[in-house]
Amino acid sequence: MSKYLIFSDTHFTAKFKAKYAEILSDLVMSADRVIIAGDFWDAFLCSFDNFITSKWSSLFKLLKPKTTYLFGNHDSKEYTDFRVNQFCFETKEEMELILENKSKLFIVHGNRICPGPDSKFNVKPNILFKLMLNVTEPFVRLLFKYFKLELILKLQNRSAKKYREKYFPDHILVMGHTHASEFDLKNYYINLGVNKYNNLTYLLIDTKTSKMELISHKI
Repeated sequence: MSKYLIFSDTHFTAKFKAKYAEILSDLVMSADRVIIAGDFWDAFLCSFDNFITSKWSSLFKLLKPKTTYLFGNHDSKEYTDFRVNQFCFETKEEMELILENKSKLFIVHGNRICPGPDSKFNVKPNILFKLMLNVTEPFVRLLFKYFKLELILKLQNRSAKKYREKYFPDHILVMGHTHASEFDLKNYYINLGVNKYNNLTYLLIDTKTSKMELISHKI
């Protein structure tokens, strides 16, 4: 039996959050395999060097032997170096997972499916962009908490479902990126949501029984 843990969009920086680390450690230890589906750390908020040498490194030994790391748009391959091997045994842009009941999952970050402003306008990490994101971060947190911003972001999931129907009609599309969690097996779609703003969302899969469960809760 293989138990998979899949999550994305933690957007970690050099700032360490002990509670997140504690819960993720327990989840990783309970899983046979882990897939990080992009935006594990955030190049638009910190450098890879600052992230890799931060206290988040306490997770790396747990992740390394069992983790496949899929690049996202905020942690793309061009922003990293060989030290990604500290927290995974392989890196990919996308991957397929086939369950015992023959269900096929196409797992990807999602930025190529629903490109954001950075992708559309080819914006690279820079000091001004980092400053802007840091200044707006508290306001985005409030929007998620009080104004149900996630419901608006789910509109992007509609285009992702159309993309899946056109290009991967026999796969369940599993992605993050839009920050809007959704478990819609009727339309062969799972969105991993965002792991920020005191929110934790992850997908658990038992490949033998083919059971899938998207779990979301506050920290």
